[in-house]
Amino acid sequence: MALSTRYSTSQVNTPQNTEMNDNTGRQNIDRSNPSLDHQLSDRKITSGHETLITVESHLADSSLSDQSALQPQASPSAFVTKWNTEVTGSVGASPSNQIALPLVSGGTYNFDVDWGDGSSSRITSYNQPEVNHTYTTPGIYPVVINGTITGWQFAGSGDKDKLLEIAQWGNLRLTDTGGYFQGAENLVITASDALNLTGIYRMDSAFKNCNNLGTTGNFNSWKYSDIFHLFDH
Repeated sequence: MALSTRYSTSQVNTPQNTEMNDNTGRQNIDRSNPSLDHQLSDRKITSGHETLITVESHLADSSLSDQSALQPQASPSAFVTKWNTEVTGSVGASPSNQIALPLVSGGTYNFDVDWGDGSSSRITSYNQPEVNHTYTTPGIYPVVINGTITGWQFAGSGDKDKLLEIAQWGNLRLTDTGGYFQGAENLVITASDALNLTGIYRMDSAFKNCNNLGTTGNFNSWKYSDIFHLFDH
């Protein structure tokens, strides 16, 4: 199986013949391009230009259900991720049709999460039932979080292996615990923005056993000035 996903934001001119849905402002999907399994664009028109957020997914193995055609709306401040519900090998993983967000008891939460299947939830507590989401069809989904999200920790368990990609850090903030993405073996970071590390003094085990984070995560833009305990590797 070959999987490649690209999230991008850009300013583009609006073609005169672009077909738009007058009710939603969403461009109608062009399915004539055979090189893409899915190609979606959310466009917001401003003074003859558009802010374009695009997800392109290439899935060579059609036996794996990829639901990324249901791309949620993503603002520049959103925390944008991609998950595969069917990866269930880790300790404490949710069933193959679910995703469980790794929120923490000392965190602060007041956010809306779009689960990528046309449904959404408002989360205000780390342990409310809605942090576990059940999908009708197991597969790959983009998950977009808008609002206050402070606190995130896999610590080597839970749905760590289901997280495939971080495409935008947005408003995600951490608590000073370490182990944030520990064990997320399938995680690739493609985000061009920087994770906000304000108030964080330790990053120990933050990405421990994350074997291939990729080369486009822009880690050099992160501000480590207050951190005295950096990554384990």
